[in-house]
Amino acid sequence: MKNKIAAKKIMAAALGMSLVFSSAFFAAPQIVRAADTTASATTASDTEATDTEDEDVSENADKVLKTKAKSLAKKDKKEGYANLTYGLYDINGDDVNEMIYVRQGLRAQVLVFRYDTDDEKAVLVKQTNGKKSFTGVKSVLAKGKKIVFDQAYSAAEGEIVTCTLTDDGEFKVVSRYKSNYLDNKFTKNGKSISQKAYENYAGKMAKKYESVDCYTEL
Repeated sequence: MKNKIAAKKIMAAALGMSLVFSSAFFAAPQIVRAADTTASATTASDTEATDTEDEDVSENADKVLKTKAKSLAKKDKKEGYANLTYGLYDINGDDVNEMIYVRQGLRAQVLVFRYDTDDEKAVLVKQTNGKKSFTGVKSVLAKGKKIVFDQAYSAAEGEIVTCTLTDDGEFKVVSRYKSNYLDNKFTKNGKSISQKAYENYAGKMAKKYESVDCYTEL
């Protein structure tokens, strides 16, 4: 009888140990899952923080670049420039805008500024030599390193000039499309084309290129 009781006690103790190990085994994944959840929450939090920082940089860049444009316009008007246009566009695709600044006239200049994140200021990266004519710029389109100036000389005359900014800083005119609805004359790089061809090109450029939000200082 004593042997039977002892055996039962041994079995009960073994069963108790088995339950303890079983509980520990099943509890482990719960701890791991909790850790995973915490890690996921941390990652999401880090991502949100990064997004917020990026938005802050982008907003500050726009503010700094606009301030620079207005400062330039104030100075240029004193020097006799009548029409000054500037716009913001992300040329290099880093989610931070650059600023395109146009001094209009017979010796027009196009300047491109970027935002320096370290010094938090506008830095000039491109400037034309002032030998290209851009007058009456009413809108600016852009895609990559190409910039399109839609110009209106009058209600009936205009020109669409596509330019490119090369890696070495050279500013080149790729094409010039001119329109004169009074005389019914339309040209591409000096060669005559039809009105339909001109208007098809103008429509294509409007769809293909992004519109740069422009501000004109008079």
